[in-house]
Amino acid sequence: MLILAILLFARPGLPLDDAYITLHNARALLAGGTDPVYAGSTALTGATSAVHLVLIAILGLAMPLELASKFVTLAAILLYAAGLIVLLRRLQCPPAARAILLITGLMVGYMPYHLLNGLESGLAVAAIVWGLVLIDSKWLPLLCGTMPFVRPELAFLAAPLFFYRCWLDRRDLRRLVTNGALALAAASPWLIFYTVYTGWPIPNTGGAKVAFFAETTLGWRARRGILIGVVISCLFGPLWLSMPALARRPAGLCALVFLICWIGLTALVFPGGLHHNWFRYVSMILPVLLLGWAIIFARKAAWHPPLLALLLGWTFFTGAIGVRSYLDRSHTEALDRAAQLIGTKLPSDSVILVHDAGYLAWALPDHRLVDVVGLKSTASMTWHRRYTAQTGKRDVALNGIAHGAKAQYLVALADPPGFWGGLALALKRSGWTLQPLSPVKDYEYVVYRIDPPGRTVPDTGNAAPQRAR
Repeated sequence: MLILAILLFARPGLPLDDAYITLHNARALLAGGTDPVYAGSTALTGATSAVHLVLIAILGLAMPLELASKFVTLAAILLYAAGLIVLLRRLQCPPAARAILLITGLMVGYMPYHLLNGLESGLAVAAIVWGLVLIDSKWLPLLCGTMPFVRPELAFLAAPLFFYRCWLDRRDLRRLVTNGALALAAASPWLIFYTVYTGWPIPNTGGAKVAFFAETTLGWRARRGILIGVVISCLFGPLWLSMPALARRPAGLCALVFLICWIGLTALVFPGGLHHNWFRYVSMILPVLLLGWAIIFARKAAWHPPLLALLLGWTFFTGAIGVRSYLDRSHTEALDRAAQLIGTKLPSDSVILVHDAGYLAWALPDHRLVDVVGLKSTASMTWHRRYTAQTGKRDVALNGIAHGAKAQYLVALADPPGFWGGLALALKRSGWTLQPLSPVKDYEYVVYRIDPPGRTVPDTGNAAPQRAR
């Protein structure tokens, strides 16, 4: 934990654009709730975790928001570690197994990156661990009511945990009513919060991503390939072997229901999302796998010491990759270069299309942005639901978004696979004229001047050389 704390505060900034969406939303919330950058948006638009957002905003009353984010991150790590310690003790793991599983929970694979990246990932794994710890507690319904607002996927764990709590109390009507009242009391403030600010009681982010990435059109072979790739590439390695042991305990059975429902639904509507941002969503599986190993190690066996040594070695080997990923700021540094160009060369009333909605909004609070993915601009989500989700092609939606917003500029990542760079090509296919104002280099955010079909393009004198194709 000391290593993580040092990394957290020693490295300025955040490695991921999404973390800056939270900072931008927190700033908007403290300013009254209306988003000045994204027209028609509020502080809750594009906010996956209201709990995380509110915690940062509260601390932001007393300190800079970036520092507030780091303190919330540190608190989440401590809460997660404390939950692991309590869980492992309750399962009567030997001291050596407890120590190694705790280290694994904090450091294996990309976990250092997920715990430190400024998002709600740390709070999510903490909520999962404490849900497993409190499975026999009368206060469990309070946590169950809160979990979906830490991350929406946690509803798939909150439901079986709450059902199990009610099963234990099935002969006590008063207790059953109390369980329901506690869960409702915990959920109601967040439901109202979202409804007031967005008109809908739950976050819009999942639906926006499903519509934009349009993976419901994938075949089963492609989905299977994605899932196999996730299992191999997320660096959990031998940790997956603990899953059969989960069936031995009620908490493990609830966790299995969570995995089956959540992974099953994701495989249907958004399998590629499991790969995003170094397997950010997959990090929520780790506490479940650790529970399985805790159940295994609770029964002493001669083969446990070499297995513990394997887990420890795997953790140190792969954890270095996670630390390196966290220290890498190339992504946000590229965004910063684009922000500097926009801030110095473009009028503040320019309408700019973006696909990474966080850093640019945070760095350019006086500019007008449109999120073509739909997290921060709900009109974009409507276009993608109507067209992109049905066909897997974004041309019609992007053309409609650009025309509707009267966009003048586009910022797109020049990624070698061509996914984000394909947004520029989609506009070209619809007849738009694009003029790069910054060099077109791999992994740089290119700022384009865009003009709709039929408009004469003025010579700005700022055109940058195009990359050879």
